[in-house]
Amino acid sequence: MQRFFISGFLLCGLFFSNIALSSNSSVLNLRISPAALALGAVNIEADIVLNRYYTIAPMYTLWNFESKSDFEADITAYGLRVDYHANRVFRQGLLYGMFVKRWDIDIQYVDNDKEVNSVVSVDTIGVTGGYRWMWRSFNVTAEFGYRLMVFNGFDFKLESGDETKVNVTDISMMGGTVADVSVGWVF
Repeated sequence: MQRFFISGFLLCGLFFSNIALSSNSSVLNLRISPAALALGAVNIEADIVLNRYYTIAPMYTLWNFESKSDFEADITAYGLRVDYHANRVFRQGLLYGMFVKRWDIDIQYVDNDKEVNSVVSVDTIGVTGGYRWMWRSFNVTAEFGYRLMVFNGFDFKLESGDETKVNVTDISMMGGTVADVSVGWVF
């Protein structure tokens, strides 16, 4: 699924950038999050123009986290967002949006002779509001909002001589605020 999403993401980007080059109008804003990069993660979004006021954006996050204490987490997330731009698309001004995103988290921890593995899936849905500053094709977007996270259960496996496996299928919800600053380039 991850390879399919990445391939589709890249093909959409190439397709819409070719349209932009041939029509002399911008149709794609490729954005990354500097805060994610500082933490060792990659967070990419590609705003694609739907009409004068709306964009749709595939979203992708990848983070392979390793700590010094034998803790590792492989985090992959993919989703879709729709934004309304108050001053038209790719112009400086307010924007409002909503998103859905799926997080798949694979955790491994080793402590002496015990190994713990866990797989968690989290679906998020949220709304945001923010402001975009534009300088020709370069732009900075700051957004704040609220998200609802739905934990779809998880698998937990403890290996220590005998193998113990626990499947938790309880669905739980949790809400929280979301903040993001991204930099982008319009094509």
